[in-house]
Amino acid sequence: MTVMMQYFFQGWNCRGPAKYKDMMLDIATEEIGHIEMLATTMAYLLDNAPLEQKEAAVKDPIMQGVMGGMKAEDIIMSSMNPQHATVSGGGALPADSTGYPWNGRYVSALTETI
Repeated sequence: MTVMMQYFFQGWNCRGPAKYKDMMLDIATEEIGHIEMLATTMAYLLDNAPLEQKEAAVKDPIMQGVMGGMKAEDIIMSSMNPQHATVSGGGALPADSTGYPWNGRYVSALTETI
């Protein structure tokens, strides 16, 4: 997300020749594809998981908690972010490992591209 947005803002802020602006925006567009590939890969990996892994997941305290089968203190003690499973359904989210969402502070788009 950060790399994509940096290229977008560099392109949008480019004051040089149009070919440099176009190049930055083309690279940013390519980065969208990288994000799509990562998110799609995560979804595919979860779709056809082996039966043993699915059964193990059902027994996992976090999954039981998400499905409403455990006490809140058990979920907290298991040291995982249940919000991710609840909000994303186990899919990709633009957030770090603690659940903090991606934001514009990660972008440092310098306007000097040449």
